[in-house]
Amino acid sequence: MYPPGIHALGGILASDSGTALTAWARWSPIAFGVLAVLGMFVLGQRLGGPVAGLTAALLTAIIPEHIFRTELYFPTALDLALLPAYLLAFVMATDEASEKPQRIGGMVLFGLLTPALAFTHPWAVPLFLVPAAIYLALGVVRAGGGFRVAIDRLVPGATMVVVAFAFALSSRWDHTESGFATFFDHLGPLSLLSRLTLSGPALFPIFLAVLALAAAAAVIVAALVASVKLPRLVRIGLGSACALAGPAMIKTLVAPPPSGVNYRNMLGLVAIWLVLAGVALAFIRPTAIGQMGIAMGAVLLPLTAIDIFSSPFWPQRTVAYLTIAVALLGASVSNEGTSSARLG
Repeated sequence: MYPPGIHALGGILASDSGTALTAWARWSPIAFGVLAVLGMFVLGQRLGGPVAGLTAALLTAIIPEHIFRTELYFPTALDLALLPAYLLAFVMATDEASEKPQRIGGMVLFGLLTPALAFTHPWAVPLFLVPAAIYLALGVVRAGGGFRVAIDRLVPGATMVVVAFAFALSSRWDHTESGFATFFDHLGPLSLLSRLTLSGPALFPIFLAVLALAAAAAVIVAALVASVKLPRLVRIGLGSACALAGPAMIKTLVAPPPSGVNYRNMLGLVAIWLVLAGVALAFIRPTAIGQMGIAMGAVLLPLTAIDIFSSPFWPQRTVAYLTIAVALLGASVSNEGTSSARLG
């Protein structure tokens, strides 16, 4: 019932290299961890400059939960190696400041990594596509420039998100512990979708159409907001209110956190203090790296604090993905504030 990705990868690479499968299972997660650290450096450098990249890499290397998840032969370790590159590909493909070859390269890399993640850990795809879409929308809203300009900037990224999201859903829809249909059973009115029993190829165009309609509505709303230029003090006030309301709401809804979730032990005090500073700076001095960290934290933190899917392991496992947001927000404190990294 589990996605075949990491097992297929291990079977191929271990046998082709002449490595014993037991040795591969022991040492490959550490290699995935090293790739994750390097990937976070490249992603942090792209979003915030060399110092921010080094800070993101350092935090990734010392966050306890990241270390733990890259010492186990679980798909999560491979996810943590691939996801920084996945986010980087999206950033490259949607950055209007990038040259055309670089944007095309980002789209190609994004297209290659989507099925790789989908066949390894398919729920990681929507889990990171939603923050990526929020990141793009925030950048467009802050940049302004009018309704038409915003539409032109949002459509390519929205198209990438819709196609990849639909692919992930249709590739793993079955009613199993790892199937999306099982997750939808816990989502109220959306549980109606879980009754679909078509094959993956038949489900893909259905999900594509539904997600395209939702994305079109979101793009129009974001473009309308982008066409209205709010004073800087108003934006700071609204952002600060959101920053305070999020943790307050989670604290009200959940006390204590789900079983197995301990932020102090899993993230470390150094990272937590840097995150708090990064959240404040994300609204006072907007930057691309802070924007990505905020978008990811807004999606992932509630999933670690609230057991939406009635699962004994989902909240604690999502903390491993949250470490990427933690590293980016912590690194945003050291962001150089260069013109390429700063936002409006």
